[in-house]
Amino acid sequence: MLDNVEAYREILISAGAIEERLINEIEATISIKKESGVLYQKIENLQKEVIIPAEIASYLHTIRIFANKARHTRYKGKKKFHSLHTEITMAKLQTKFHIDTKYSNSKY
Repeated sequence: MLDNVEAYREILISAGAIEERLINEIEATISIKKESGVLYQKIENLQKEVIIPAEIASYLHTIRIFANKARHTRYKGKKKFHSLHTEITMAKLQTKFHIDTKYSNSKY
């Protein structure tokens, strides 16, 4: 079971790194004020400047939050695995049914 947790963790961390690189590339390509460091603010700025739609910004925030959790939390044992699995399942449902959640505004 822990192998699954580490696999989820590595996937989330990789997704976060890809997301950050994508946003940096967008900022480098277009002429908008570049935000320093904070990914939350970079996503918000791209949405504010109408570079990305709100729905995409929400997806990016979800990836950002899960990647942060994966980077800063060690999932040990069944209880933590089920917690991570539940969060991922909820995010999938929220995305599928376009449910606005705390994730879109979280600065985690």
